[in-house]
Amino acid sequence: MGTKSININLRKIDLNLLTIFDVVMSERHISRAAERLGMSQSAVSHALNRLRGMLDDPLFVRHANGMDPTRRALDLARPVHEALNDLSGALSPPAGFDALNAKRTFTIAMGDYCECLLLPPVAQWLNRHAPHVQIVCRPVHQNDLIELFHDGEIDLLLDYMPVETEGLIAASLLDDHLCVTASRQHTSFGDQLSLDEFVSARHVIFGRHSDFGSLLEVALRRESIERQNALVASSLMTMLLIAARSGLVASVPRRLAQLYADDLDLLIYPLPIAIDQLTIKMYWHQDHHNDPGQMWLRDLVQRTVLRL
Repeated sequence: MGTKSININLRKIDLNLLTIFDVVMSERHISRAAERLGMSQSAVSHALNRLRGMLDDPLFVRHANGMDPTRRALDLARPVHEALNDLSGALSPPAGFDALNAKRTFTIAMGDYCECLLLPPVAQWLNRHAPHVQIVCRPVHQNDLIELFHDGEIDLLLDYMPVETEGLIAASLLDDHLCVTASRQHTSFGDQLSLDEFVSARHVIFGRHSDFGSLLEVALRRESIERQNALVASSLMTMLLIAARSGLVASVPRRLAQLYADDLDLLIYPLPIAIDQLTIKMYWHQDHHNDPGQMWLRDLVQRTVLRL
């Protein structure tokens, strides 16, 4: 079937429609997209309908758990996302830091959750707009944070574990929720995962949380629920790989699971127990608050999060 040729007058396209399309494409869900955009669901739906009319294509097809993009939407997704990314960079050059010509290395302490979510789009942007800027990632060690910040060994800390250290400034970046992932090939769960199935399953858990208890462990103890922790992994990505190749299940942040669910053939289920959301925060030292380079770096991270 041939592709329908449509003559689009760019002067008649509202840039906001493309921004909304980009977020809906990311979320595949009207209510979540509306929440990210700070709009009502009806306003998001109205904007999509306008864009559908311009492009003569439904773009998204509703189903029980969200929306599936059409072939036309999939073809548009990357060029629209990259165009918005480029435009954002062009319109938002922080004063006092020449990213295009600067030769500077920034060090960010973060776990693999933030690395997987943020580094690919950050690397893409740096390649185009700041080719001489280098980002170095290092693991999170909260015991010596102040010394590391003071010594200039780290510029930023990104984490969803709360940090209460004098001298640090914090800004919330994004919220996420835990979900349960399981292999499509190695588990027999149906469309829903019950609490009994969750409890009786064998789990791979995150080693970083094993000593002091994660939000999930706290919630399980509150409800007097004991799960079978069969394996302790050193990273969230390892947990996903183990879940994909075994009958073990992994409770991980939903955004991370959605990134790799198709490639790893994973099922994603809502966590069958009430738990607080995860809030990822960005921390920096107050002594470097007005440093032009660090201001630029913080702005880059925040703009990247808005486009996730």
